[in-house]
Amino acid sequence: MSESFNGRMRDELLDEALFMSMTHAWIEVYNRKRSLSSLDYETPAAVAAKLDKQWHGSNPSWGKRGAHHCG
Repeated sequence: MSESFNGRMRDELLDEALFMSMTHAWIEVYNRKRSLSSLDYETPAAVAAKLDKQWHGSNPSWGKRGAHHCG
């Protein structure tokens, strides 16, 4: 009986792991690599990279320690 339970549990956990892996892969493609008409047919990752480049270009001190002092 315990062997049957262990086998079923292992199969279900493997199925869940496979499902989660596939789900994460789909989310990655859907959210980052798929071109969107609302982004002028660019991918979200490409738009994010452009915005990041613009931000870092206009704020050269971004990311340096001690560059953001208040007061």
